[in-house]
Amino acid sequence: MGSTRQDPILHVGIIGCGEISQVAHIPNINFLAHRFRTTYLCDISQQSLRHCAQRVLGETPKSTASAEELCASPDVDVVLITNADAYPVEQGILALQNEKYCLIEKPASICLRYIDRLIEAEKISKGKVFVGTMRRFAAAFLDAVEDYRNQAHPQRFDDFSKQDSCDRANKEADIYEQAINDNVLFRYDNFPVVYESGLSDIPFFGAHIEVASPRKTVRVIFDNPYIKGLPVTLLIREKIGDGFQERKIRKTYEDPYTLELLDLYDFVVNGKTPKSGAEDAKKDLELFRMILQAGF
Repeated sequence: MGSTRQDPILHVGIIGCGEISQVAHIPNINFLAHRFRTTYLCDISQQSLRHCAQRVLGETPKSTASAEELCASPDVDVVLITNADAYPVEQGILALQNEKYCLIEKPASICLRYIDRLIEAEKISKGKVFVGTMRRFAAAFLDAVEDYRNQAHPQRFDDFSKQDSCDRANKEADIYEQAINDNVLFRYDNFPVVYESGLSDIPFFGAHIEVASPRKTVRVIFDNPYIKGLPVTLLIREKIGDGFQERKIRKTYEDPYTLELLDLYDFVVNGKTPKSGAEDAKKDLELFRMILQAGF
């Protein structure tokens, strides 16, 4: 009989034992014990280290207050960085200097200068950067992207005068300027996107992405990511003949954090290209700058 290939178990060192590690990462690593094992914890709080160590299934992980110690340890294959915004780039560079793959929670940085340092460090390392934009891994989101790709797009023509083009552009600029007073509006080649953000005391999680066309809208509804098993839902509304159809699809009850870890595994073990790397994180910052400029 031939031997059966056994997939390796990745040893994970977690830097930052706060909220997201306690609620999402450690429980999901426990759940995916056939792929991952938490072997090292790092935090400046001894209380959080003790608390998180008790939440790790199996052998008790090592603990330290030193990110350098964790990143250099042979007991760590992958470094998971969930620290405050001031530290992820420095700790990501430490992981890369030790030839380690790392997952950096979003945002990887809020400074373009810092993210450029991370990109440069990745170029000379055997390790790679995976940025934890977990909502991109939701099955409903992936289906929405595929659905939009499969829609028929009308052919565009340009046989009109420069004067007509300028007149239209001026009028649209005035309209969009009024819209931006309350929202941020991004103009892509063939569709607009409105971005709104805010907090309230209403106990309701209202995150969603919607793409609209004349005959169809596709909305991805993200429920609270801190409650395991809440589905990400795909809501499709479209015109069928002279009628209307609405479909609500829950493809899976696997939460985006779990799906993200599975993608991380493929990234480290099988060389899969990550959805979000350091270069992608830089584009996030450029998008934030657009939002701020529009606000001002």
